[in-house]
Amino acid sequence: MLHNIGEPYRERKMILNYDRKRILQGSHCFSTALSRITNYYTNMNVTEDMVFGLASGLDFMYRRENDAICLNGRASDIEKKYASCMGISFKQVSSPSFNQFIIDVIEHLKNKEWILLYLDASELPYINLGLDMQDVGMMSEHAGILCGVDEEKEVFYVLDYMLAHDAEVSYEQLRKALYNDSPKQFSEERTECIKNTYGVFHFSTSSTPKNIAVYSAIESNCNHILHPTSKYQGLIGLKYLVHCLKVISLK
Repeated sequence: MLHNIGEPYRERKMILNYDRKRILQGSHCFSTALSRITNYYTNMNVTEDMVFGLASGLDFMYRRENDAICLNGRASDIEKKYASCMGISFKQVSSPSFNQFIIDVIEHLKNKEWILLYLDASELPYINLGLDMQDVGMMSEHAGILCGVDEEKEVFYVLDYMLAHDAEVSYEQLRKALYNDSPKQFSEERTECIKNTYGVFHFSTSSTPKNIAVYSAIESNCNHILHPTSKYQGLIGLKYLVHCLKVISLK
């Protein structure tokens, strides 16, 4: 039991801010989560594809790890870029402990707020990775939505892009998924994954009109691809990859 023994009694009940109707599975964890969160709060009917575009999600990143070549075609931190483009309030919150995390997120759920979770997929009970343990780090930068809790059973309800329904995750299972004992598995861009950190969105009537957001996202994405901050990203990264492949072929 993760709650403190001897604490004042309070009603423990199930909170499920989700109508449990069948929903479409997605193609990627973060863009699917952002699409579902947007459509939960609004009637904008934003698809996963639209989230990818509005978050300036197209990217290219190349890096080498020993003899392996790692390629990435998606931008990092798309939840922040999406919120900025759409004029949506987004805040990352870190709880000092998992016990406090439970208290904090249940309060959000009582207020009918969905929570964006940063997860290690290898610790989620409904995912069968089929990977060697040395490859698990490739799946650690994962996202899901916390949509409900059953305090009596001590389980949370999580929506994941690969599921068309919510999944039960026990308090202990979520604790492990939120806080991994091997923080080196996570990239520098996702250091929040190793803490009791979650994301909260607030939508308002002052959100950016969709047509303006689209033009802004396209401009931002083009600028990033054409003028990357690293030689391993964007068009420069593509050219660098071609150069490295030529060098490798000559060996």
